[in-house]
Amino acid sequence: MEVTTRQQTIRPGYKQTEMGIVPEEWEVKTLKSLHFDISDGNYSSKYPKASDFRPIGVPFIRANNVRGMDVVDDDMRFISSDQHRELQKGHLKRNDILITTRGDIGQNRTCSR
Repeated sequence: MEVTTRQQTIRPGYKQTEMGIVPEEWEVKTLKSLHFDISDGNYSSKYPKASDFRPIGVPFIRANNVRGMDVVDDDMRFISSDQHRELQKGHLKRNDILITTRGDIGQNRTCSR
């Protein structure tokens, strides 16, 4: 794809890349080259129904629980340990990045625990 840009002055310490002007020490890479494991949670028949949620258990984080770079407990839902084991996708690990794709799209949070 051909992109035409206006002439821009590049300040010392910055460079022009296909993504625009960035600090010299930054490398531009594709997501594919970083070997991320990108998944989109559970949306099959295994997605918990209202009757599956419990007052306590394993937190089932939904888009409305991710706000302002944080996971909030407002309206947090919980599932049993057995159901958590049955779910095939969406098991968070330390340093995972959560990005919402439904509701308020683009909210994000790094999983610290």
